[in-house]
Amino acid sequence: MNKALIQKIMRAIKRRLKKIHPSNLWWILNQKYRCCRMSSLNHKYVQHILQELPKATINREHECKITVTFGSRQFGNRDNLLTKFFTTFLAMTENAYHFEFLIKVDFDDDLFFFYKTKKRFEKRINLRFFPSERGRGYADMHIWHSTLIKNRNPASRALLILSEDAEFTYKHWDRKLLECMDSIPHNYFIGTPCTLEQAITIMGPNPTIPEPVYWVRGDDYPILSFKLLEATERVARKYSGWTCLGNLFNVDGFPGDILRSLWLRHKINCHMQIPLFFQRRGVFCWSENPKRAQVRSETLLQFFKKEHQAVRDEMADAIVEDLNKFSLLPKMFIKGK
Repeated sequence: MNKALIQKIMRAIKRRLKKIHPSNLWWILNQKYRCCRMSSLNHKYVQHILQELPKATINREHECKITVTFGSRQFGNRDNLLTKFFTTFLAMTENAYHFEFLIKVDFDDDLFFFYKTKKRFEKRINLRFFPSERGRGYADMHIWHSTLIKNRNPASRALLILSEDAEFTYKHWDRKLLECMDSIPHNYFIGTPCTLEQAITIMGPNPTIPEPVYWVRGDDYPILSFKLLEATERVARKYSGWTCLGNLFNVDGFPGDILRSLWLRHKINCHMQIPLFFQRRGVFCWSENPKRAQVRSETLLQFFKKEHQAVRDEMADAIVEDLNKFSLLPKMFIKGK
């Protein structure tokens, strides 16, 4: 290669680097380093990591009350704030042993990062990672959430759906959350920071073309009792492609529509309003990625198909059937005002 060509290539690289923000450049270099580190690990050590990630390490399972699930990815993800997530969890939580974390990770990701994260927190947090194929990513969210909870502690009372870019901002939030849960005597609830009226609101349209797209508002980071999910699971087993969290990836909208069906069809309110315990700190936005925006629109259009709504209505009916078994339960606990 002659000197002039080398100089031309170097000038092109410098022009490109000038357009990159320093923080973006650091992230790109960090990603390159992580890829090189992961690829340098020998097969035997990778197999060791795969065996260690899903192992339980804290022998205080009788104290577990809430199961937390989410997916995490390091490669190609600007919003992986997992270290800050667990740091703020420990700082804001009164009793960390009340929680277990079941986290989905991908076989083709930086498994070494997750392994080191587990080793860092495993003595203070009941933390397990479950590696699997990447699949369709976000589009399979309902599948891997429902798969993760099959590994839950039987003593756990509820599922809390979070994300790797959440930050805990409410001191002793766990005490307040358990107080809210204990106030529901029948133990069938869906908890959100918004009101019931807000949770069941139909939002949209956005976008409006080529077809108007609507969605049930729901809320970020819902908490659902396992009693309620056992009822939805009974119905889900009857239909191909369905899980206890629906048949589509919008696991925040599904709880809102179950609440909506319970209220509109039966005038039963299983909503539990909770304070805003978490803040999303990531910068990711669906509308900024055309491919993901298309997945979102297609999913929401599927959500309101009559045959899909009918299954969710049947799930709501199953919850009501369970509630009716509590013949001594005062009506005021389940009837909406």
